[in-house]
Amino acid sequence: MDNKTTEVQAMHGAGKIVRDLLGGTRRMRECGATYLPCFSLMPPDMHKNVIEKATLYPALSETLKAMTGRVFFRGVDTGNVQEQVAALLGDMDLRHHDIHTLVADWFEDALAFGVSYMLVDYQNAPAARTRQDDAALGLRPYCVPIKNSQVLGWKTTIVNGRETLSEFRFIQEWLDENGNEIRQITKWEIGRVSTYRQTPSGWQQHSETSVSANGKPLNRIPIVALQLEGVGLLGGRPPLADLAYLNVKHWQAQADYDNLVHYVSQPLLVGTGFELAGRDEVFQTGNNLITLPENATLRYVEHGGSAIAAAAEKIAKIEADMATAGAKLLQKAAMAMTESQAIDERGKEVSRLRVMANRCEEAIGQVLACFGLWLGIEQVGTVEISGNIDVETNPAAGFAEILKLHTAGIISTQTAFDEAVRRGLLSEAMNWDDELLRLNRQEQKWI
Repeated sequence: MDNKTTEVQAMHGAGKIVRDLLGGTRRMRECGATYLPCFSLMPPDMHKNVIEKATLYPALSETLKAMTGRVFFRGVDTGNVQEQVAALLGDMDLRHHDIHTLVADWFEDALAFGVSYMLVDYQNAPAARTRQDDAALGLRPYCVPIKNSQVLGWKTTIVNGRETLSEFRFIQEWLDENGNEIRQITKWEIGRVSTYRQTPSGWQQHSETSVSANGKPLNRIPIVALQLEGVGLLGGRPPLADLAYLNVKHWQAQADYDNLVHYVSQPLLVGTGFELAGRDEVFQTGNNLITLPENATLRYVEHGGSAIAAAAEKIAKIEADMATAGAKLLQKAAMAMTESQAIDERGKEVSRLRVMANRCEEAIGQVLACFGLWLGIEQVGTVEISGNIDVETNPAAGFAEILKLHTAGIISTQTAFDEAVRRGLLSEAMNWDDELLRLNRQEQKWI
């Protein structure tokens, strides 16, 4: 029951390096020799010590958060959503998460692994009921986020010449009121949903329910896949895989550097002109008094430091490469877009992040359509993601052109002010009307 299909095994295999990196320093240490191999001449105790002292530079996780923050800088514009559906977006999952929070988390998981999923379910209710009954009971559709790692598999069938989802399985884990761990597999099929729970004797069926909407069997599985780097109908692969491999390379280089500094920072005491009685004998000194045989000498040998400098340069180079790999999402290029996505010719040259934001808009639209499916509403409207996606990587450089336009009298001072706020050069808490009042007071002061 909990076996993964071939497609999911491949997807999770490709995403393993990303999951390990997102687990932070603790997870990377647990992986041991997987990412920090033990070389042939390194004693096991030294290798263990290297792993226990290694620390992760969180380039991948910070890039994921930064890019997600750019996409949802202004939240999701829901102004065109149908009124009844819009009323549900303030608490989309019945856990007090609104559309902005829920979708941002959904996007971040998809950006990490290529695809993430959203189930639109309906609250449990008696089979025989009307819409008025649902309204009286407060019953409504809601979202269940399904992370990439929770998926076990899916099946498809051909309907009217199109590949259509016919089965979807995923696993959930939680603690009950007594603190016991519950592991449950949910299997959705057309018009039916079944759950299975793990017991000491194996997986046992917990429930099976027929699914209907508006008095008719549900004719589709209300699962939406947010594919930012899609493979097939529902699969995906990590869009930032190159950055992940560089992050592992940095993990290794940093561990080597720390180990090197640890040993070369301790001068080596070298003695000549005498012999120790035995191979295991240790030369002892104490109270600053050293007794040596005639013509014997002691001296400290220190590392020249060239190897440390070379290792530091290597780490700096990897960090620069990681920054470049992450910033590639912002580089504009000619990409295939629909006419609705490209209003004019300039809009057809966009960044990968903008394309991903467009895909997210479409996926949210599908989620809203699932809400409409449960509620019997055909036209649910659309959403828009504007974000802070197309601003230059160096906003100060672009702002110089804005200042030239202002100086030439082509744009107003308020427009220049708004651009400075939009580019993050000024705090969002700053307001033009307040600032104008301060400017007027400042002018009066100097008169």
